[in-house]
Amino acid sequence: MEVIAGGSSMRADVLSDTTNQPATSVNRPRLKRSIEFWDPSGTVMLISGSVAFRIHQEPLGCHSLIFRKLFSIPRWQDVADQLDDCPIIRLPDNPFELNLLLRAVLNTDRSVIGNTGSHARPKFSDVAAVVRLGYKYEMDDIWNDALDKVTPFFTATFPNWDSLEHYMARAPFEIGLRDAIVAVSLAHLTGAITMLPLAFYMCCQLEGDLLKGFARNGRRERLCLDDQIKCASGKELLERGAALVLFRVFRVYQGKVRPQVSCCKRAHLEAFRRCLSRFKDGIKDEVKNALDSQLDRIDNIQKFCPNCLAALRERELEARREVWEELPLYFGVGTQCWPTDAGDI
Repeated sequence: MEVIAGGSSMRADVLSDTTNQPATSVNRPRLKRSIEFWDPSGTVMLISGSVAFRIHQEPLGCHSLIFRKLFSIPRWQDVADQLDDCPIIRLPDNPFELNLLLRAVLNTDRSVIGNTGSHARPKFSDVAAVVRLGYKYEMDDIWNDALDKVTPFFTATFPNWDSLEHYMARAPFEIGLRDAIVAVSLAHLTGAITMLPLAFYMCCQLEGDLLKGFARNGRRERLCLDDQIKCASGKELLERGAALVLFRVFRVYQGKVRPQVSCCKRAHLEAFRRCLSRFKDGIKDEVKNALDSQLDRIDNIQKFCPNCLAALRERELEARREVWEELPLYFGVGTQCWPTDAGDI
């Protein structure tokens, strides 16, 4: 954060909603007024990139310890450059993300915290931006409220889980697999470590994105080297976990398939061979998705009698639950406060 001081003030005609006016300063970028946050009576102007936000300073000082300290300095406006007789504070943040933060600060109906003015789900990336900037500017109530929007998703109990795809589709916000990289960063930033096991698990479903990351709103989102190592190690453990689930489902003991009901012995053997072939052929989707049910992907599932199929599903559910309970250990994360709810299965 920079209070612009010294030198000549920017002329008011530099700030314009149009782009075809001649520039008045070769050293200053052309500024555009924020469509959403421009109050002519505002007492402070925040400049982010090429966008200017003019608002009253009281809400900023109320929510942010950093801004409150700044505004408590006697006559701080006198050392700042002025535009339209309004002091300027230049911020290094992305203007789109700053706009999201101001919605929360000013409690508008478009805030991702309240989200009362729209039936549409907010984007996870938007909520994450509010958490990150709120934390940066020490807006404790803002970033905690925003974090409360996402932590329940990452700390669900296993009875709420059927598959990762369906679970993400039911989330109270729009989220993609790449967003798990951001979730890991938020967990480290805020100390919400209970988000990490599921966030890492989602990262393991990524391929190239996991290593190279991705760009969003001028930021490069990527895992640090230590977290990349945890994901690589976690993938290997998930492969073993998926194999153990498979062995338990088909009751493999001492290298032999021992079905509980003899009437479907041939179907057991055939299904087990088909599942093993996926491992041998290098098809890792099912391997990484160790928490998801794999039975419905078996081609000959219809050959099982109802009793055998029910027994298979019960054994698979129990085996998947054990993977869930051990998920923090797969990625070297503590198991404190990790929900298991074994009694609900």
